[in-house]
Amino acid sequence: MRLTRSEYMRNYTDAGKRVGQIYGETGASGNHIGLTSSRTETSYLFDLPYAVNTAGYLVDVPGGISRSVDLETGGASYEAFILSGYSASAYESYIWQETARMDAVSSVRGIQFANDEGIEVLTLTKANIAAEKLKLTSNANADLDYSTTTVDSISNLVNQGYEVTMPRSLIVYGNWTGQVYIGTRNKNGRMTATFAIGPYAGGWTAGWSNSIFVKPISQGSGSNNYSFNYQKPQIYRNKFTPPDSGQPSIPSSNILAPKSLNSIITLGGDPSIVTAGDPVNMVTGNMYLTERDIAIKGRGLPIVFERTYNRACSKNITN
Repeated sequence: MRLTRSEYMRNYTDAGKRVGQIYGETGASGNHIGLTSSRTETSYLFDLPYAVNTAGYLVDVPGGISRSVDLETGGASYEAFILSGYSASAYESYIWQETARMDAVSSVRGIQFANDEGIEVLTLTKANIAAEKLKLTSNANADLDYSTTTVDSISNLVNQGYEVTMPRSLIVYGNWTGQVYIGTRNKNGRMTATFAIGPYAGGWTAGWSNSIFVKPISQGSGSNNYSFNYQKPQIYRNKFTPPDSGQPSIPSSNILAPKSLNSIITLGGDPSIVTAGDPVNMVTGNMYLTERDIAIKGRGLPIVFERTYNRACSKNITN
């Protein structure tokens, strides 16, 4: 979690600097207040970690500050401020793909997804809120209508001078269903923005990714049939169930480890991952063990006999 938070804050800061370069500003950021949290549960066999139930990872910056100013005028650009915020929200989704191989929803990612799915994205202002807010509760699928409380909250935000961008319906993103919206305001030169997802803000994990740049797809008709294009390894089930437990098993075609891995979440003993016990990867729950039987030095490469056990790629071989 600390690694994710640190990496996200680095991405956040670098994005702000890059936006500053584009707009001729300093790109300076303030003293942010950031957090990461999770609902991860670790199961133990005796006193050793046996499996990890990975769920509910969240990254957020509830107190982000921009101090970027124009290099010539000393003022700040509203467009640069907004673009910096969009970048930060996009990274809130990306960071979990990078560090935990899980897809995540953020405000920007959710609105991108709504556009991909053909869901109308509304821009609500004081001038149109009375008419446009009716769409929030009149969707073809009533289950995806916003609650009256949410509509009232959005209306209050608009009446305070915010411009709110949001899909006309709740979105179903992986195993997550909820609201996403972006509220921005420039009041007398004081620029503020809010990036909301459901009752939270930030980036919330919503399923498993098979690629750093995952492109979710839809199957069938309607958003309720949305699914990811990936094969889910057995070790990565939301609740770990041993193969001999008598519980329903996953088809063998789904018991495949990811083919592409990054420098943080690997199948092996990369020094950047956190392990404990046998060892067990404390993010994915995978157990990976390597034993070297013999190594014979030579004039070139040594001859090495080595055995490896990988729980995510376990197979039964019959002679």
